[in-house]
Amino acid sequence: MSSGGKYVLTDNTETPDTQTTVYEFSTYTLIWEHKVGIGVGLNGRPWGISFSGTEGTLILDDRGWEIIPEPKKKNLQAEKFPGSPDARPAHVRNFLDCVRSREQPVENLELAHHVSTVAHLGNIALRSGRKITWDHASERVLGDKGANRLVGVKYRKPWKLPYYKG
Repeated sequence: MSSGGKYVLTDNTETPDTQTTVYEFSTYTLIWEHKVGIGVGLNGRPWGISFSGTEGTLILDDRGWEIIPEPKKKNLQAEKFPGSPDARPAHVRNFLDCVRSREQPVENLELAHHVSTVAHLGNIALRSGRKITWDHASERVLGDKGANRLVGVKYRKPWKLPYYKG
């Protein structure tokens, strides 16, 4: 399920600037929050990502990453690691090196597909206004024709995207 809207940005895009999505997996729940244009994000940082678990929280942004242990837990030590410069050139270099070597890049297509599917499902839940159930094998939303119309795009004839099932 997902909730959000356009509260800050006044551009002509459809994507919300603020969104919270709850993903229920078989062994854990993931809560994803997206806040653009409000100046301060989670943990007092302008942007980044954090992972919270039973032992502590891992926070990553362009300044580096930090481990914040849960106060009553003793298994983790608080640590900070400095960030590195813009990672995009390294990703481009890795991709070009893999074109030459035929090795898998750090971000291969299958992994990218799974990551983008999770984000896409959050947007589908927001736009449909309903909780959705995803069938990984068929790559369809179960029991929701309206949500399934948002899963892929319909191409104008004669154009089509070839179907490949590895």
